[in-house]
Amino acid sequence: MKMKAGMGCLMLVGALAAPAAMAASAPNATATALFESDVPAMTPEQLKERLDKIEKALEEDNANTVRSALGGVAISGMAVSDQQVKDIADQLKAWAAKYPKHAAVIKTNLYRIEHLTIGREAPNIKGQDVEGNPIQLTDFRGKVVVIDFFGDW
Repeated sequence: MKMKAGMGCLMLVGALAAPAAMAASAPNATATALFESDVPAMTPEQLKERLDKIEKALEEDNANTVRSALGGVAISGMAVSDQQVKDIADQLKAWAAKYPKHAAVIKTNLYRIEHLTIGREAPNIKGQDVEGNPIQLTDFRGKVVVIDFFGDW
């Protein structure tokens, strides 16, 4: 199983609460299926609607609306197919060239869409465990992982 970006803790709890389903299939296939079946796929109509909102915001030249519209695609909570990611990326690259004033926010969201949307392979994260030993996400490839980010401020 690839480690996937966007796997929420609630989905993991759901997967752990269904041991019969997990035992019925190969562990890796089951874990992937459980996670991805809980996430709705973005339809072509939904994608077009979101891209239209971004284009309208770019044409109106409103930075806050552009940021909000881009975030609606990047963090939609929906699974995006590989082809949709490619289509979105191509469109965002074209808009970054056409609307240079908004290029930075477009490129930030391009990264999010290409690497952090549900279904994408999670980027490697490096850090230290609670004992100070070096650790990285790729050390756990093939295993179900829950990552809890928290702050101390």
